[in-house]
Order: sequence, then structure tokens, then C-alpha cells
Amino acid sequence: DPFTPPKEQPDPAKGTQYFYIGLKNAASNSLKSLGDLRLEFISAFIGCMRVDRERQLWLEAIKKLSSDENFSNMELISLISKYEELRRNEPQIQVDDDKFTKLFY
Repeated sequence: DPFTPPKEQPDPAKGTQYFYIGLKNAASNSLKSLGDLRLEFISAFIGCMRVDRERQLWLEAIKKLSSDENFSNMELISLISKYEELRRNEPQIQVDDDKFTKLFY
């Protein structure tokens, strides 16, 4: 794959923010491991769940994607229940703590 991931641009003062989420490690241009991809997904998911508007957008997107049988079979919507259950069961752990991410994993 000749595609080289562009550099991230996290500063909104410099224009549109950009975060690479993909299969390649931007630093080494090698493929990410399945574990790395899972952790990235979980971190992004938790970030979406923390902000009401982003949570709603995620939910709407998953509902639309679930009209496809392949997405529907993944039951991604159930991740919200898992997130809420973990928050109830581990109230002493902040959701932005790596411990929370590891427990969710």
C-alpha cells in the first residue's frame, strides 16, 4: 500500500483538526496490530461517550450503519451498555484514565 498517512493536526486555531485513524502506524508506516486498533477504537469510543453531542452522532451513525447486515451482526450498539455498566461498577475510575480503557477492552 503506497499510502502514507498525513500528519495529525490537533490545533483548532490552525484550521480543521485532523486525526489519523487507520491501519498504518504513522511513525513507522507499518501495519498496526489488532490490539493497537482495538485500543484506538475504544479510546475514540469513550471520547464520544463523554460528550452528549458526540454520543448522539455516534449513535445515529451506528443506527444507519446497522441497516447493513454485516454491521448489524457486530451489535456495536451494545457497546453503550457495556460503557454505562463499567461506569456504574467502577465509579472511582475516571473515564479518561487508562485503567478505564483497559477494563473496557
